[in-house]
Amino acid sequence: MACCSVAVRDASGNRIAEYDYDESLGTSTLIREYIWADGMVVAVVEGGALYFVRTDHIGRPIFATDTLGTKVWEASYLPFGGVQTSTGDNSTLRFPGQWFQSETALHQNWMRDYDPTLGRYIQADPLGLVDGASVYGYALQNPGR
Repeated sequence: MACCSVAVRDASGNRIAEYDYDESLGTSTLIREYIWADGMVVAVVEGGALYFVRTDHIGRPIFATDTLGTKVWEASYLPFGGVQTSTGDNSTLRFPGQWFQSETALHQNWMRDYDPTLGRYIQADPLGLVDGASVYGYALQNPGR
């Protein structure tokens, strides 16, 4: 019985793989792998298939194609990152560096969680950086710029 999804990161903190961990057996099963270039996810390998990720002007994934160029999923977003519409098997990718966590419905960065309904992080910035007037803000409260 799988208990949880486990992320594997490279030395830069980039998520490079996700596994389902089976607590009772002590085993894990690969869910997907991520391919990075220039600080962005450019492709995902899942179920033995390769998918190319296309992003908008701020780095949000807006659609993915298979190796033949056919769209396999597409998404549009609300201003603060919540998914407005999606077709196909939508990715867990969100704003640059964020991943959707189904257990909490939050978007997870390496060190803290973002709530797209509030447009802010749940935890203060661990480095003490201030985004405008708040240590909980995201992109000066203008993420679509």
